[in-house]
Formats: sequence, structure tokens, C-alpha cells
Amino acid sequence: MCGISGLYDKNNNDNNITHIVSILKKLQHRGKDSCGISFINKDNMETIKNKGTVKRVFGSGIIKDNINMCIGHVRYTTSSGNGGESSEIQPLNNDNISLVHNGNIPSVTGHDTTHIFNILSNSKDIEKSLIEINENISASYCFIIMHNENMYVMKDRYGIRPLSYGYKDDKIIVCSETIGLEGCTNITEVKSGELLKINKDGIKQIYQNNNSVDGICLFELIYFMNPYSIYNDILIKDYRRKLGETLADKNNLILDEDFIVIGIPNSGIEAAKAYSEKLNIRYSQSITKNDKNNEGRSFILKTNEERNKVCKKFVYNTSEIKNKKIIIVDDTIVRGNVMKNIIKNVKEIGVKEVHVRIPAPPVVDICQLGIAINSKEELIMNNRNVEEVSKILNIESLQYLDLKELTFFPSEGYSECFGGGIKEEIIKSVI
Repeated sequence: MCGISGLYDKNNNDNNITHIVSILKKLQHRGKDSCGISFINKDNMETIKNKGTVKRVFGSGIIKDNINMCIGHVRYTTSSGNGGESSEIQPLNNDNISLVHNGNIPSVTGHDTTHIFNILSNSKDIEKSLIEINENISASYCFIIMHNENMYVMKDRYGIRPLSYGYKDDKIIVCSETIGLEGCTNITEVKSGELLKINKDGIKQIYQNNNSVDGICLFELIYFMNPYSIYNDILIKDYRRKLGETLADKNNLILDEDFIVIGIPNSGIEAAKAYSEKLNIRYSQSITKNDKNNEGRSFILKTNEERNKVCKKFVYNTSEIKNKKIIIVDDTIVRGNVMKNIIKNVKEIGVKEVHVRIPAPPVVDICQLGIAINSKEELIMNNRNVEEVSKILNIESLQYLDLKELTFFPSEGYSECFGGGIKEEIIKSVI
């Protein structure tokens, strides 16, 4: 899971690099391991990339004139366990082609993006090669490619990762999430299995895989995407509110005035507010983030030591929760590190009861298409039921949604980590 963006300007503009960097900052939640950009400067392909955040790599700014085409990438490492080799930092490029990729192709041995880049670099007809990739590799990938005077945009036929484009002045801008398309008009989701060509003549579809489905990763909608991004004309915030309302319909607690609902920031808040409104329970943001100590999103960190450091980012309103019965709503529990620490802290403050509500199905399996869940053994719900996990967490009760209850999500959405499995053709497809 990464973030990618591309910008094509019919007019050469001296602020296009600044623009693409600003978009990458809006995608920073999708990965902090490394970042980079490529652009055409006086007919030469140039690339700037390094390990670290967008602010770290591009903090001093980049001044280039007459840039009409550029692409960018922020990386969350999935195909390497150590944060990624420097040679894998994207964009990957040579003198006449540059590529950024969001996704993971499980059928490829080694670094999947390098494999695709080598195919395209050795191709005599890049459009034909892209079509062959789309027809033969099922998932998961979103590509943005610069080649000569053209930019190409392609999504796998399952549509596992989001990718949209829009228009701003004389620019066509492509981005993993619509949060990066601020000020754009006619924002459109790239179709599953679609290949687009962008140049001075505008944007044109040059291929559409007829065997395509809307298989967006459900974890994107529940956890990864910015709440103010849009997918299928629906605000991600509204998807999450619906999850909270659905969870409230399953309430089995006898409620009284001592109960308060607390959403864990940031991606648990919308579901928590909808949950509290549906049950008419007071909502209180009594657990907040200390941004000065923000180590990033705990799920995408590599070690338990790093994840435990994230717990220090939370600040508790002691007077608000002491002697209360609290219902904690968080988007998911994966390994349980952060939740254990939160519960330990609120217990020490002196709450009467702790109930945890998760507006998603339990995470019970690995992910092979771009989320770093490599082993079932690391998952707190692996081979355990909610009663057993409640004891581990030291809470009064725990409740999840069932995968079958997500009826408002795309019916063919990818849900391997929730126990929904993965199609065999995805694992085996290769070129």
C-alpha cells in the first residue's frame, strides 16, 4: 500500500513540481518509508528520491522551470521486510521511462515493481506490453508511467487499490485518493482493468479489460483512506459512519448515564460518533493525539517496539473518564499492541468498565495484495474468539461486525484479511 500521483500540464509551468510535492504530502498517511518524484526537464528524465517523509526529502523545495509532466510516490514497504532497499525506492526510471506503482503482485518472485519496470524498459511497444500485463496479471497494481511525451495510467482488473483523476486549469492530475485532487473538476475513478493515455491531446482510454470487477480492498475503506477522500461517489467518512450505525444495531449492553463513547483518533472517530448518535449515548473525545509525539500509524510500523512507541502519542482526559463506563470504538484491532496500552492506561485512571467495539470484521488472515500482514500468528484474533481476546485485553466485552454485514460495501471487495480468501488466479497469474 503506497500513494501515487501524476500531473500532466498542456503548458510548461514552473510550479508543477511544487504541486506534485504538495499532493504527496496529502498522501503521506499511505506511507512514510520513502518518497520520490520524476519529471521531464528539457527532454531529460530526472528523478529525486530518498528514504523518509515528503517533508524530509523535499523540505528545502525544488525549483525547475518548464516542467509539463511529473509523477510521484510515497512508500509503505510491503515486498521487503526492512523498510526497502534504496534500489526499490520509487519512481523507478531510466532515460526514457519512469514508473510508480501502488499494490503488490504476489505471483512475482522478488521486487514486483522492478519486474514490471524491466518488462516495460525492454518493450518495443509499451502500450502493447501494458495491455499484456493487464490481461495476464490479475492484481494488484495501479501504475502511472511517463514515457516519451505520454503519461499512462493503469489499474488491475480487480481494482484493488483506489486511483482517480481530475482536471484543473490545463492540467490533468492523477492521484491514489481524491484528497489530493483539491480544486479539480470532473473527478473520475479509474475503472478496474482500464488503461489511459494522457498527452497534449488530453486523456484517452486505449484499453478496457472486459473481465473486470469492483474489488476494492475493504481495508482501504475501513482504515487506510483519508476520511475526506471519495470512492464511488461516497465520502469515506460516510462509509465509516455507516459502519458505526451497523455496529450500534448489534448493541447488547444495558445502557445508563455512566456510559460514554470514545473514538480512537483518527480513523475510529467517525464510526464512534455515528455509534453514539444511534444509541443516544454521550460522545466524548477523551482520548486525543499528541502530534508532537506522532510516530505514524501503528499498523504500518515494522516492529512491536515501534508500535509501542506510538502509544505515547495518546493523551487522556482523566477527569472526563474517571468512574465512567467507557465504550472505545476503533477501526480495527490487528496485533493488539496499541489497544492493550490504551486499556492499561484508562484502567489506571480509574474507569468503571471498558467495552471495545470494532466497526469491522476481525482481522484473521494474511494479506497478499499490499498490506503488511505476513503471518496469522501475529494477529490477536488468530484462533481465538471474542471472549478469549476480551480476557487478553482485560475488558468487560468486545464486539465486531461480521463480514456479511458490510452490505453497503462493494460485494466483490477484496477481504482476505477478514477471512474472505483470495482468488487462486491472482496468486498464480504472471507474465
